[in-house]
Amino acid sequence: MKWVNKLDPTAYNVMTVLNNTLPEEELIVIFNTKQKVDDLNSYLDHKKGISSVESLGFKSKHFEEMGAKIRFVLGDIGLVSFTIKAKEVKNQIFENFTDIVTSIGVGEDSHYVLNDSRKMVMGETPTSFDGSGTRVAVVDSGVDTHPDLNVIAHFDFSSDASNPEFAKKDICGHGTHVAGIISGKGVKNSEIKGVAIGAEIINAKGLNAMGIGSNDGIFAAITKACKDHKADVINLSLGSPEKHYNMSSSMKETFVHADDSKNDFYKNIHQQYPSVVIVASAGNNGPEYKTLNVPGAFEEVICVGSVNKDKKMSYFSSRGSNNHNKTKPDVVAPGGSILATKSKYEAASSKCEFYTVKSGTSMSCPHVSGLAALLCKAIKSQNLKSLTNTFDRHTYIKKIMMNSAINLQFDANTQGAGLINFPAAKKLIESKKEVVEVVLAAPDLRYEMDDSVFDKSFTMFKDIIPFSSQSNENLAEIANMVTSINIIQTKYDLSSLGVLGNKLMQASIKNPCKENLFVLRFNIPIFRIRTEIEELLPLEENYANITNKYTIRKAMKNVIASIDSITNIENKKLILY
Repeated sequence: MKWVNKLDPTAYNVMTVLNNTLPEEELIVIFNTKQKVDDLNSYLDHKKGISSVESLGFKSKHFEEMGAKIRFVLGDIGLVSFTIKAKEVKNQIFENFTDIVTSIGVGEDSHYVLNDSRKMVMGETPTSFDGSGTRVAVVDSGVDTHPDLNVIAHFDFSSDASNPEFAKKDICGHGTHVAGIISGKGVKNSEIKGVAIGAEIINAKGLNAMGIGSNDGIFAAITKACKDHKADVINLSLGSPEKHYNMSSSMKETFVHADDSKNDFYKNIHQQYPSVVIVASAGNNGPEYKTLNVPGAFEEVICVGSVNKDKKMSYFSSRGSNNHNKTKPDVVAPGGSILATKSKYEAASSKCEFYTVKSGTSMSCPHVSGLAALLCKAIKSQNLKSLTNTFDRHTYIKKIMMNSAINLQFDANTQGAGLINFPAAKKLIESKKEVVEVVLAAPDLRYEMDDSVFDKSFTMFKDIIPFSSQSNENLAEIANMVTSINIIQTKYDLSSLGVLGNKLMQASIKNPCKENLFVLRFNIPIFRIRTEIEELLPLEENYANITNKYTIRKAMKNVIASIDSITNIENKKLILY
């Protein structure tokens, strides 16, 4: 099965989805191709799509033989997506695509990034300025026809597209709120205005009424906004968690770069449309590190975290670094309790008819998109495009934003370069000076195994628990757990262990005495370890089935069994911990 080698860690997603999908269920499959063809785009039109795939090097009969239905063909960036029954993915006919396809993924769901506003204090917004003449595509749950908004185009690539009751409408209100932060004109309340007042909004609906959308629908919405509607800025207040499996040694190159098929899309979009500024939310999974969402984690977008009205980091704002150990987010903006435009379809959450409050990095993201629109306008007025033959406006604006940001004195994986600052950014553009890339200094958050920290000077904390109350039965299970975790860590770095856990592991392996083992048991989060291993197990089972190497899989099952046994023994003995 050569096609299996084309699976990126969306490879993991493909294989995992297959193992949890009935043969007759339909999946969305995404092909990234070697070949690219300008002006070859098809949106939710199977008849047009099936005739278009030939230009990308495919044979339409191979899709027809699988019973595939073409969803999107994005020739500019070399992407084809289609629905297919799960049983056909395992079919040998997939071999027909191995020489054409560079990677294979599935249409996972992305969710809008939104926090409960009552958990947040009132936020702030930057000073508003004239954004007329610029265009911002809001790829979201839709944008309502609100009196504050200048919506110039509507299209829908979400699952609502075929439902007249929901198509192009913002039922949940998320996209309308985002659009108001970008460009609200304050028609119904002069004090509630957006960052770039009057900027033209493109309603590029990619999320349905529940705030969920598939990757290919979002990709298509971005592409159409760039190509057909000449968007200056793309706002992505959405995302899905970045995959973290921290594989080590020989598996690293194969699996550690999760979400690469999605990243390929953003690389291709940036290459094809370098003038378009793409802005995305960091995510609401903070305050822990390495909690970024994609696409925010990707280098090809401007990633935005959230601060509150006191210029302190919002507790929910996701932190870096990303899977490639690059420091993120890039900048931060207000995201707590933002009052902005309300969709008429949204359930009444307040007495106000036209405005509502929401919180999250979904709200900080459009502040940056509004700023990007203003900077696009400033660049046009300065005629900066004439300074270079191949003007990369996205990268230039990203540099401007980061060079002009206000340092809030948090670490770079928390705040990026700092809080966006329009006056300083505009002044920097007007200076026409060369703008250098901001290299964010941040500690390496990867845990690197270093034998030097596990020497004899490391002393176990012997007074933490009463060892004498434990049984030999429990001791044997803890020792078995340690042995199995050590085997697993020859391939995977278990992030749930942490630095202390790894020290305790090494000390227990060197000297598996009763005291060391029990100190380890009561100072590592065994339930978090169990959860992490359960998440890794499907990946390892797929790998084992392909390679016939079962050692790691066996060790994973042993750890799960040992943890269950340990907790069962302790519960019977009424040991509190």
